[in-house]
Amino acid sequence: HGNWTAAIVVKSRNLLIMPDPTYEELVQRVKVLEKENQKQKTGDEKLKKQNGFLNLVLESLSHPFYVINADDYTIQLANSAAQAQGISGEGTCYALSHKRQTPCDFKEHPCPLEIIKQTKKPVTVEHIHYESHGSPRHVEVHGHPILDDEGRVSRMIEYTLDITKRKQIEEERNQLIKSLQDSLAKIKTLSGMLPICASCKKIRDDKGYWNQIETYLHKHSEAEFSHGICPECAKKLYPDII
Repeated sequence: HGNWTAAIVVKSRNLLIMPDPTYEELVQRVKVLEKENQKQKTGDEKLKKQNGFLNLVLESLSHPFYVINADDYTIQLANSAAQAQGISGEGTCYALSHKRQTPCDFKEHPCPLEIIKQTKKPVTVEHIHYESHGSPRHVEVHGHPILDDEGRVSRMIEYTLDITKRKQIEEERNQLIKSLQDSLAKIKTLSGMLPICASCKKIRDDKGYWNQIETYLHKHSEAEFSHGICPECAKKLYPDII
């Protein structure tokens, strides 16, 4: 068959003989491959730039930011702020932030991931997280769902805000309010008409007994008394001395 190369293709039980590609055809195929390769490189570069931009955004956040797998609670992505607190892609969220062997319960620490699985909506809860060296910190946990093509929660974006100082201020304020309420409960007030002797200045109580004014006031208020002599009384009582 001259320059024909035997290329056997079975089709409907007939044998077809395929010729070698011409030089022009080879050049055209090379151009097509180069164009596809260039598209692949462009796509890879674009993807690389997008990943670089994403990392830049994550690292610009001063608060811990990480992504949690909804199936096994593992950390899949974490920025430097999260890694500084011991949260990285080497364990579960409850083990790294709570030092627990099981997921958070709803009694002390409501699990934001479990809430999001039920509601598929963002959630905010307060937790106590433990830093890598074991120091407890009050944090405000913000969780946001990531849904797959079937609408199922596949991951959760989580970031935390340290509210330890705010909780301390709230605790001090609550203690102060309680102290003031206790003090107010102990304060006795005087009101209404007080029968008082025009001569000796004794006060008559509800039972009809006459009491020294300082004794009566002491029983009905928090006032304490000390005794002295005013200048006018001193002149009357001690004329030879004054």
